[in-house]
Amino acid sequence: MEETILVTAEHRLAQDGATGLGLRSIARDIGIAPSAVYRYFDGIDALLTALIIRAYRDQTAEVRRGLEEVSVPAGASATERAVEEVVTMLVAARRWAVVNPTATH
Repeated sequence: MEETILVTAEHRLAQDGATGLGLRSIARDIGIAPSAVYRYFDGIDALLTALIIRAYRDQTAEVRRGLEEVSVPAGASATERAVEEVVTMLVAARRWAVVNPTATH
């Protein structure tokens, strides 16, 4: 149920922005009583915190996948490798943000 609440909150956030995000509207979208949402989240701040953590976790995973694909030519210096890694991390983070535009608000 927690996952369902988070996914529904992400959709509501994408449609209405943070000001339109409410536990009652999320409960209504899911078809449960508003009090049921409080079993999983203490309030709107806890839900927003969970959404932020989820977005950072997902973006971090994308960056890590990008780093696994770093290709540095043989004989490259430590500086050249570091630059390649930083550029790869930035590209991966941007790619994630483009695919998930509402998660970055």
